[in-house]
Amino acid sequence: MNYFTPGIAYLEKSQLDYLAAKVAEAQYQVSQQQATVNALETKSTAFNAFLASADSDKQTALANLNQAHDIHSGLKGLTASTASAQTQCDKAYSKTFETADEMANLVNKLIFAVEIFEKFGDMVNKHKVNNVFIPDSLISQISKGTTDANNAIALTLTALQSCYAAEATALRSKRVIQLQVDQLSELVARFEAESDSTISAAESATDNTPLLDGPGLLSLSKAADTFFGERYREALVANTTVNKQLAYAQQMLGKATTSLNSWQSGLAAATAAAFAA
Repeated sequence: MNYFTPGIAYLEKSQLDYLAAKVAEAQYQVSQQQATVNALETKSTAFNAFLASADSDKQTALANLNQAHDIHSGLKGLTASTASAQTQCDKAYSKTFETADEMANLVNKLIFAVEIFEKFGDMVNKHKVNNVFIPDSLISQISKGTTDANNAIALTLTALQSCYAAEATALRSKRVIQLQVDQLSELVARFEAESDSTISAAESATDNTPLLDGPGLLSLSKAADTFFGERYREALVANTTVNKQLAYAQQMLGKATTSLNSWQSGLAAATAAAFAA
């Protein structure tokens, strides 16, 4: 048997019960939507952090790629300048070798000239004994010529020694530059080494283990830029999706809250009207 509050008719009680049920239902909907919003806000915070991390990794990978390109350009420039230096060194060595050879020939010619002067001087001295008409000035000139030739030989030998020293220095320089050319060639080849797979290069780019026979730094930098760029795009898509879900859930929460407020207002008004009757 139902007992009613004094002043409230049976029809009004039924209406109040209906409104109270609607308020309870709306409150449940608000609670459900609020739980969804809370979960999506937590998820959005995590995805925003993932996106920020992915963006940082992408920027770092791009900076590393740009640096790798700068290093590559520097190596190319150094290779070109070293090749030019090698050409100049080869020319210098050839000229030094030719000069040393010419100086050696000159020494031999001077030695031959001294021998000629000495033989000629000996011959003139022998003839002067029997020929008083041979002037002493001729003998002096021959003696002076022999002395000058000997002095020229001494100076030329000194110059020849300098040529041999320059030739040895040029040869050492030639070998040093050749070593530099070989090392640069190996370094550039190692730097430009390509990988067999983009995936393996990307995996290598995220591994701290140095590789001796794997992809080169340029290939690793390109793979890392591609890998982290793709990961950023994936994080951006996921973050955008979660934010859209959150915005929709917040919209639904707003509607549920508006509906709850409306039913609560209706219940309050109906209750007030019932007690006023």
